[in-house]
Amino acid sequence: MNNISKANNIVELSYTDPILTTWAANTFLLSTILTKSTALDWVYNNFLQIKGFKGHNKNGKLMAGFTFVPEMFPNSAHFIGNIWDLCPFIERYFIGRDIALLNYDNITDFLVKMLNMGYYTYLYLEQNLIRKEDAVHSCLIYGYEKADNFLMLDHLDYGKFTSRKYSFEVINESFIRADDYETDDMIEAMELGVINLFRMKDYDFKFDIGLFRYLLEKYLGSSREPVYMREIIWKNDSALFGISSYEVLMEYLSALEMEAAVPDFKIFTFMYDHKRVLSLSAEYLMNHKYLPDDLLIRTDLQKNAEQSKLALYKYIKYEFIRDNELIKNIAAIYENIRDTEIASLRRILNYLS
Repeated sequence: MNNISKANNIVELSYTDPILTTWAANTFLLSTILTKSTALDWVYNNFLQIKGFKGHNKNGKLMAGFTFVPEMFPNSAHFIGNIWDLCPFIERYFIGRDIALLNYDNITDFLVKMLNMGYYTYLYLEQNLIRKEDAVHSCLIYGYEKADNFLMLDHLDYGKFTSRKYSFEVINESFIRADDYETDDMIEAMELGVINLFRMKDYDFKFDIGLFRYLLEKYLGSSREPVYMREIIWKNDSALFGISSYEVLMEYLSALEMEAAVPDFKIFTFMYDHKRVLSLSAEYLMNHKYLPDDLLIRTDLQKNAEQSKLALYKYIKYEFIRDNELIKNIAAIYENIRDTEIASLRRILNYLS
């Protein structure tokens, strides 16, 4: 069950490095379950397939993004299944924000009660008092100091996943302000009204090489499967899966070069996340004798992760100096990563067939 520390007037649930860096819905889950001994096996077994999606904002500029499949959002109604529902290491409940307060004077009393019962709380807060932004964002409450502070996890340090302390007053006021926030984003609107509660449970996960092979086939085949998603169109445009999602990236880079796209560093942090997980998964397969120790696969996928990190750094530089040569460099890097990735993954699939 949960590792709950109650020393020195602090109630604190355990967490660790989440491996991924981009989306809070992923990092909140992984930072907690990776305290379990076989959770990493589950991550390597499930975090392979991706989708790239695109749309246009009100000014006609291209927007794009990438996520793992199954989806990361725990409550969105248009997803048949999501990674939270499929995770065997947690028991999860959700409750409406208004319902949560029926028996409590304020959200802080509710949070204290949940933490004392071993529940992490994933909820949305308005951000003016937290990061001085007129927006709402999700956060994970994982503990409190009995004097006056909650312990919170979020991407607060220039997008870096980190822990911060905020007073009971700040959390309460930010919760109240979030209720007045209006959004046109369908996913955000569905997520905003819900508080997620979850706690750890013991589970001994066994890696399923058949599932891994299936997901690898679907990734290389650019298949929509596994089918965890209803037929919806995001932002009136389209989504591409697996290898074909590189087309979304290349279209985005071309539009960015023409100043016709919305700059978004999360595209590049996600690509680094994915290439790093592919490399680590291959290492896992070799270390556990599902694959022979193939130096070419090992070296090529490690290099892809390193090159993806280089592309991220080049993009960060681009945001400061707006030099289109950097965008061309990034495109060339990812063309090479794609070709190397296809060859490496086909090689893995041949071993597993």
